[in-house]
Amino acid sequence: MVSERMSRVKKREMRDIILIIEDEEVNRAILGQMFEREYRIAESTNGLEGIQYMEQHQDEIVMVLLDVRMPVMDGYQVMEHMKEKGYMQQIPVILITSDDAGDAMERGYALGATDIVKKPFKASITIQRVHNVIELYHHKNHLEELVMLQTAELNRQNDILKNHNRAMLELLRDIITFRNMESEQHIRYVEGYTRILAKQYAVLYPRSRMTEKKMEYIVQAAGMHDLGKITMPDLLIKRQGRLLTEEIEYLKEHTVKGSDIIKVMSEFQNGDLYRICYNVCRYHHERYDGTGYPEGIKGDKIPVEAQIVAVADMYDALINVTANKDSFSKEKAVRMLLNGECGELSPRMKECLWAARTELEEFKI
Repeated sequence: MVSERMSRVKKREMRDIILIIEDEEVNRAILGQMFEREYRIAESTNGLEGIQYMEQHQDEIVMVLLDVRMPVMDGYQVMEHMKEKGYMQQIPVILITSDDAGDAMERGYALGATDIVKKPFKASITIQRVHNVIELYHHKNHLEELVMLQTAELNRQNDILKNHNRAMLELLRDIITFRNMESEQHIRYVEGYTRILAKQYAVLYPRSRMTEKKMEYIVQAAGMHDLGKITMPDLLIKRQGRLLTEEIEYLKEHTVKGSDIIKVMSEFQNGDLYRICYNVCRYHHERYDGTGYPEGIKGDKIPVEAQIVAVADMYDALINVTANKDSFSKEKAVRMLLNGECGELSPRMKECLWAARTELEEFKI
C-alpha cells in the first residue's frame, strides 16, 4: 500500500511529489523526513506498488528515490518499466543502494538513473543531490515546454503564411485570367498536366527529391507561368493573327517581367515556393539545346520545374485551336514534342512524357 504525507509548505508547482520506493520502513522514514517540509511524500514498499502509483500520478511526481533490492519487483525492473513507458523523460530517478552492490552504478546509469545514493544516508549530501537533480529537470522540462510553445507558434505563423501565399497566388492567377491573356481552362489544364508530369518524374527518378511538397509548389507555379504578360499592352496580347518580328521579341520579355514580379514578392514570402515560381516564370521557354529564351541556357541548367511546366504548356497549346493554328490530336502532340518540333526536350522529360502519355490523354478538369 502506498502512503502519502502532505508537505507543510504551500505547493509550488504541479510536480511536487517525491516517490520513495523502498522495502525497509526505517529508510523510508529517514528519506521522508529529509524532504517533507518542501514536498509531498509518497511511500511504496515494493516496485510493483511504486509502478501502480506512478501510473496514476506521473504528472505530479518530481522525483523517484528507488531502492535496488526489493521483493516483487526490484529497482532495475522498475526503471525498465519507466523507460518503456517514457516516464524517465520527465521524472528523474535516484537509485538507492548499499555499499556492497558493486554493479549498481554501472547498471543503474545504463538504465537511465540520474544519480546514485548509497546507504547509510548522509542527510546534507542526499538533500543537496536531490535538489540539484530536481532543479536540473525543472529547467529541462521548462525548456522543452518553451520549445513546444515556440514550435506551435511557428506552425501557426507558417499556416498563416501558407494561406497568405495561396491567396496571393490565386489573386495573381485571377488577374491573368481577367486580362484574358490565358483562359481559365488553359491554366487549369496546364496545372493538371504539370501535376501528372511531376508525379511521373518522381516515380522515374526517385533520387530527384521530387517531394509531394515540391510537386504542389510546381503546380501552383504552373498557374503563374505567363504572369509577366500582365505587363504587356492589351493590343499586343489580344492581337488576332500573326505578330510582327519586333512584337514577338517584345512579347518574349514576359518571362523576365514575370520573374521580376516574383522576385519582389519573394523578399517577404516563402522562399521555396517563390523560388520555384521565379524559375517557372523565367525559364519555361528555355530549351534543352539552348535555342530558347530569355537567356538561351541549355541542358540541366534549366530548372526541372521549368522543364515540366514547359511540356505541360506546349502539350495543351498543341491540342487546342488558336488564332494562328489548328489543333493536333493528342497522339500527334506527343510525337511532335518527342521529335523536338516545338523545341528540344531533355532525355528525362521525353521519358517522363512518354510514360505519362495515357494519363495526359485521359485528364479532364
